[in-house]
Amino acid sequence: VVEHTMLHSSMGHIRNMFHFANLAKMNWGEAVSLFYSRDFKNIFSGNDGQYLTLYLGLSNNRGNEQNVEEFLLAVRKKQPVTYTFGKEKAEIEKTDTQPKDILPIKKNGWGYTKLNVSVQGDFLSTEKEVLKEEDFPLNHCELSYRIDNGKLHAGINYGKIIIENGFCHMEFPVTVRNGKGIASVYSYKKEIQTLTMQMMDNYLRYRTGQVNQAVWAKETEIVVEKMNALNKFSIFSRLYQ
Repeated sequence: VVEHTMLHSSMGHIRNMFHFANLAKMNWGEAVSLFYSRDFKNIFSGNDGQYLTLYLGLSNNRGNEQNVEEFLLAVRKKQPVTYTFGKEKAEIEKTDTQPKDILPIKKNGWGYTKLNVSVQGDFLSTEKEVLKEEDFPLNHCELSYRIDNGKLHAGINYGKIIIENGFCHMEFPVTVRNGKGIASVYSYKKEIQTLTMQMMDNYLRYRTGQVNQAVWAKETEIVVEKMNALNKFSIFSRLYQ
């Protein structure tokens, strides 16, 4: 007779996937340790036996929390953790001081919590480059970020804060207006509209035979380069390009 060692936890014996999921919800760290224990494979009996091969593959990288999350999702014992920003975007006017702001982030659900933080835009920097469970007391996080005035160009500066891990990718747009150049978002939109009309006019001249393809392509390229100079993150100007 072969006897299997019983899995013990702070919540009692772990006999199946349901018990393990409950432990993970209440004590994620303990569940991760148990997942990589020698005896964890003993719970794969009955209907849970179909997941043994999956477990053997994911448990090779000992201590990896993301693999535990993937396992629980695969066996349908939890929903993915999701995150939402407390606001859609930030529009900031340059001041004499170095502007500082807060990006509120809400966590929805339980499980693996590790987010990589990066930025696009030289003028942007964040207080942290990684967010973990301890950064979300009561499932809320306040990520501090700063604007470096010395790296702002005249006019409108476009950047973004990027939050991501293996399960999600989120972008928070940050716009900083430096009054030395374009005065407002209205001015920017008007200039984009003018350039778009120029591009359309170039195309109509080409289609009606007033200019050849080479001339049309060159003139349009100049217009699109101006659009990119106004906002290098614009999806539309890159599509035109």
